[in-house]
Amino acid sequence: MQKEEIVNSLDEESIIKPFEEWIRYQINDKAVPVFGLTITNREKTLYTKVHHHPDIKTPIPSIDRTLFNIGSVGKLFTYISLLQLVEQGKVSLNDPITKYMPSNFAPKNPIDCDPSEPPLYKQITVFNLIRHTSGIVREPPEGNGFNVVQCEIEELVQSICDSTLIYRPNTTFKYSNTAVAMVGYIIQKVSGILFEDYVQKYVLDPIGMTHCTFKKDLWNNTRYSNEDEMRLAVGHMWNYWDETTTDVKVFTEAPIIKLGMNPAGGLKCTLSEINHFLRVFLNGGGGLIGEKSFQLMMTPQPLSGPVSELHSDYHYHPSGMTHGLGVEINQLYGLLMAKHGGALYGFASEFRVLPEIGVGIYAVTTLDCTNSLVNQLTDVILQRIISHYFQPSPRVPYDVLALENAQLQMKSILKCQPIPKEIQNRVLGYYKMIDGIQEKDTHHYKIYQEYNQKIYRRTFLSINLSWISPENGSPILPEGALVTNDRISFGLPMKLKISNDGKNVAIYTYVRQNDISENNLFYQPYIPLPPVSKPPNDIQPFLKNLIGHYEANQLAVIYEDEGTMMICIETLFHCTLTLVSQRDGRLEFKFSPDSMYNDERVVFYLNSSGIPDRFELERIPFYYKHVGPIPGERQEGVCSPEESKIILDKSYSVTCPHKAPTSHSLVDLSTLSPTLLTDVKYATTDNFSGIAFYKVAKAYLHRQAAESLLRCHQWLAQWGVGLIIYDSYRPWNVTWAMAESVKPEFRGLYVADPNKGSVHNRGGAVDLTLYDLKTGEIIPMQGEYDEFSVRSHRSYFGGTSRQRWFKKLLTTAMMNHDFIPNKSEWWHFDYKISFDVLNIPLENL
Repeated sequence: MQKEEIVNSLDEESIIKPFEEWIRYQINDKAVPVFGLTITNREKTLYTKVHHHPDIKTPIPSIDRTLFNIGSVGKLFTYISLLQLVEQGKVSLNDPITKYMPSNFAPKNPIDCDPSEPPLYKQITVFNLIRHTSGIVREPPEGNGFNVVQCEIEELVQSICDSTLIYRPNTTFKYSNTAVAMVGYIIQKVSGILFEDYVQKYVLDPIGMTHCTFKKDLWNNTRYSNEDEMRLAVGHMWNYWDETTTDVKVFTEAPIIKLGMNPAGGLKCTLSEINHFLRVFLNGGGGLIGEKSFQLMMTPQPLSGPVSELHSDYHYHPSGMTHGLGVEINQLYGLLMAKHGGALYGFASEFRVLPEIGVGIYAVTTLDCTNSLVNQLTDVILQRIISHYFQPSPRVPYDVLALENAQLQMKSILKCQPIPKEIQNRVLGYYKMIDGIQEKDTHHYKIYQEYNQKIYRRTFLSINLSWISPENGSPILPEGALVTNDRISFGLPMKLKISNDGKNVAIYTYVRQNDISENNLFYQPYIPLPPVSKPPNDIQPFLKNLIGHYEANQLAVIYEDEGTMMICIETLFHCTLTLVSQRDGRLEFKFSPDSMYNDERVVFYLNSSGIPDRFELERIPFYYKHVGPIPGERQEGVCSPEESKIILDKSYSVTCPHKAPTSHSLVDLSTLSPTLLTDVKYATTDNFSGIAFYKVAKAYLHRQAAESLLRCHQWLAQWGVGLIIYDSYRPWNVTWAMAESVKPEFRGLYVADPNKGSVHNRGGAVDLTLYDLKTGEIIPMQGEYDEFSVRSHRSYFGGTSRQRWFKKLLTTAMMNHDFIPNKSEWWHFDYKISFDVLNIPLENL
C-alpha cells in the first residue's frame, strides 16, 4: 500500500485487526473488564470502540453516553485553563503562590533544614506547581482519595497552610496532586467563578466536550433505565490475594469519589468527545491557547523556572528533561511524544499525541492499576501506524531499526510461556544492582515462586513473570528472556546472563546474591523438598505491634519483610519505611526516596499499652482495624450460635444428594504417631460458628491420604516442627450446616458447597498447622484458623517474614507429599486423589 502523508483512515488488516487481537488477548489473559479506545488525526476521529470481557456483570459502556474517570489525564485540562489566564495577563508563571494563597499559608521548611533558615515556601512559584517541583506533599490532608468525607477546594487549601514541605522548592521532581489542586484554586480565585464552571465554559464547551465534566455531582449514576441517559462507567478493584487473574467475579466495584482535589483528577469524559482534546494538542493549542503558550507547554522545562527559548518545531530535542508544563515530553522511536497517564479507583488511562505524524490516542480500562496495559496498547497501535503510513524523512524523522525491533519484541512477548524448570531453578533469588550507588527500593529485587507455581518479580510491585524462548525471541532478545506478564506490568523483558555453573546469574545490572538466594526458604521452589534452613528471627515487640490493617477510604497494610517495616498502600504498592524517631507514644517512619510517596513521613500514634490507634501519612489518618476472630464474638457474615445450632439439628434430616457408600477406608490419625497431634476444633465451640458440630473429637482421613500425611509429618521433624490436626473427615450433613450458617458469598470461598460435596466429606482434606516439637507451642501464622478474612488467603503478604516463612514451610511440605493447597485458607489441604462423599457420623466410625 502506498504511504500517505496524512493518516486519513486506518487499514483494517494492517492496523485495526492486529491491535484488536492484542486487546482480546489481554482481556482474556488478565480478565480486563473493559478496554475503551479512540484514535484521531488533526481533523477527525479514525477509530472509537469499547471492547469488553464476555463475563462482565456490570453495564457495558457506551461510546458517547458513558463517562470514564480519566484520573490524572484531567490535569492537562487544568494546565490549559491556567495558561489561558497567563495569556490574559491575570497570572504569571513566575508569580509566588503566596500572591494567591490564604494569608495564613505558611508551610514549614523540610525537616532536614537548618532551623535558622528563612521560610522556603515563599520561593514557590506557579511554575513550580505545574512542573511538580514545589516540594509540597503528594496528597493534601483534606480532599484526597483516602478521605471518606470530601471537601471543597477552599478547605483543601486551608489544610496545607501549615503543612511541612518535603523538599526545597526548585530542587526535586515530586509528583503532587496537592500542587495541581492549588492550581485549580488559583484559577478559581483569579477568574472569579468556580473551577468546575471555568473549565466547562472556557475549555470543554468551546471544543465540543459538552458531555464531559469536572462537576462532582453530575452524571455519577452507574446504572440507567434507558440508553440515552448519561452515566458513569463502573470501575473495578482487585487485590494480590484474589488468587486469580482470569475470573472477573472476584472484582469489586470501585467507589464513586467526589474528590476535593478535583483539578488533579476529577474529570469524567466520554470516548467520543475526548478526541476533541487530543486534537487541541495536534493543532498547536486548538484555539484554546495560543501557539506560544502551547510551545511552552510542550518544551522540556528545568526544575526552577520556565525556559526562555522555545522550540520552533515539533521535533524531539534530547535535553535530559522529560516534563513540559505539566505534560510528559519524551520520544517514541525518535519522534516527539507528549503524554500523560491517569489512575483513579478502578480506572487506568493513557493520553498520547505524536504531533509529527498528526495522530493522538486515548486508551482506558475499567480495572485498577492496569496502566501498563494501556501504555502497551498505544505503543502497539503507533508502531503499526508509523510503519504503515510513513517513510523516514526530515518531517517524520523516526528510527526505523528501533521501530522494527519493538514490533518484533512485541510479537515475541505475545508468544511468552511459563518459565521452564531449568530456568526457574537458576533465576529464583535475591538480586542487587551493582553500580556502586546507595541502595534504594528499586536497586534490588526478588524473584520468587508462589504456591501456584507462578514466578514473580518483586520490587515495589509483585509482578508475574513469563519466558520468551530463544526460538521465539527477537534480534534484541536472541537468547531468550524473562518478561513481565501481568496486569501491573506487561512486556518488560529482563535479559539473562548465566555463568557455566548456573549460579552467577545477572539480569541487566542486577546480580543474583547466591548465598542469600540458596539459604533462604523464601527463594526455594515449592517442589522438590528444600534443604533444611533456619527461620528468620522474630522482630522486636514494639514493631510487631504496628503490623496489621489500617483504613481510611481504602486499606493500607503494614507488615515486616526481612527486618524492614513495609507498607502496601493504594492497594498494590509496596514501599519501605525507615524508622527515624521514637518518643512519647509516637513512632515516626519515612518513605524511601524512590517510592511514590518519596521521603514523606508516617507517624504511628500508640495508646498506653503500645498498641497503635492510627497512623498518619503527612496528617492523613489511617485507623487501625482489628482483623480476625475476637474471642466471644462472631465473625461478620456468620449466624449466631443459636441459629447455627438450629441449622445443625435440621441437617440430620436433610437428604444427602450424593450416593454415599456405607463402608469406608478412613484411618484414625491419632494412631499414626505420638507426635502427630489433634485438636479437633469442630468438636468444641472454638470455631467460626461457636457451636460443636461433632459429638466426638476424632480425626480421620482416607488411608492413602493418611499415609502421605504421616510421611510429611516425619519429614518436618528435621525442621524441629510437627503437625497438629484441626479437622479432617467431615460428614456431609455438617458441610450442609456450615454452608447454611454463613452468608452466601462465603460459600465456595471459606465454606464448601454441599451440592458439590467437600473434599472433607471424601476423607481427603485436612486442616492443620505447625507446632514446635520442643515446646509444644503452636507456630504463629499470619491469621487465625477458621478466619474469614484476607489474612487466610495463601497469597496474603502481610504479617512478618517469620510467619510467612512457616506458612511456606507448611505449604511446601504438604505439596511434596501429595496434597494440594487451598487458595483461600492457609491451613486447608486436599489430597491429590478424589474419593466418594461420605455421610457417616464421627461417633459411628
